Amino acid sequence: MGQVTEVIDAISHRACEAMFPGSFTRHATPDEARPDPGLIAVIGFSGDTMRGALGVTAPSRAIAALHPLAGARALAEEDLEDWLAELANQLLGRIKGGLLAHGVTLWTAAPVLLRGISLRIESRSFEGLRAYSFVGAAGRLVVWIDFKFPADLTLEPLPAERRTHHNPGELLLL
Repeated sequence: MGQVTEVIDAISHRACEAMFPGSFTRHATPDEARPDPGLIAVIGFSGDTMRGALGVTAPSRAIAALHPLAGARALAEEDLEDWLAELANQLLGRIKGGLLAHGVTLWTAAPVLLRGISLRIESRSFEGLRAYSFVGAAGRLVVWIDFKFPADLTLEPLPAERRTHHNPGELLLL
């Protein structure tokens, strides 16, 4: 694993742990992630030094377990679809913030939801492709991130005075 992939892996792992505390625990190594059938949300990103996509997939019961209204009311399929897309969006936002602390600026697209798709992740084959599997009582959630970047890219943390990162969930008005 190269230096850039190590940095991306560390940032992504922290972001996943922050997004899925308690209810899901990291279960598989990146090369062992095998998604269960379910919904898939994919969100693309690009920047001056890297581009790619992030995906999240899980069965409906796992998405429902993570939904903020779980137990408060019955959740419709549209609620689960919207929530999975939002999870992908929030997760990429956290990763984007971590990369910003290394001087990497990314622009993100809107998440796209896929249904009726079977997925297999081949993380051994490609530098920059990472997968994480989380298992909870409601099922397995799999996150994968596919980064493409120049071979000569290195990522070093910016000095504190040059960082412009804001905390997840902060409202910024421009």
